Amino acid sequence: MNNSVILPSALFPPISYFALILKENKLGRIPTIEHHDFFVKQTVRNRYRIYTAQGEHLLSVPLVSKSSKTLLKSIEINYEMPWQKEHYRTLLAAYSSTPFFEHYIEALMPLFKSKFSSLLEMNTWAFEKMIELLDLSITAEYSDKYIESDLEKDFRTTRNELYAEFNTTYYQLNFDQGMPFIGNLSILDVLFNKGPEARLLIKAY
Repeated sequence: MNNSVILPSALFPPISYFALILKENKLGRIPTIEHHDFFVKQTVRNRYRIYTAQGEHLLSVPLVSKSSKTLLKSIEINYEMPWQKEHYRTLLAAYSSTPFFEHYIEALMPLFKSKFSSLLEMNTWAFEKMIELLDLSITAEYSDKYIESDLEKDFRTTRNELYAEFNTTYYQLNFDQGMPFIGNLSILDVLFNKGPEARLLIKAY
């Protein structure tokens, strides 16, 4: 397999992130997730978008240092702020009535109860946990040094969360009665709403 795409490390990234990896794998290529770049603010590195009764909602993990001149692997999470309780309560309010929330939330509890040594460690745990829960047969590699690249599909600095071009595939959202469908939300949204069928949606993108 040949490398073709460079992705940023991400915390519960949108469905298109996983769809892109799967598409590249089908073409015989292995995307790389960068572990040695500088931190970029306002990106999927420390935030994810979900669907609440008020519509789209952004959850963000507070950091000790978030300078654009700090290497991602050196970024520490600010545990003095009660963000874990906030995230859990927000997810509970948004998804507790979805078909698969109770089925998956226990497996995600380390995010809300444990302390990770760095943002990178937490993101890597979350990414691998999603692959496990979704039973996805996808392959991506982590960089062992910063990659100098002129690849067209280099997503390390972009704030655009659309990683793969696709026709938005509708699925029932928990609060979508009378509200517009929002596609490409965090992978958590499709996991809680569709459960095992989520991987079929990813393949359809």
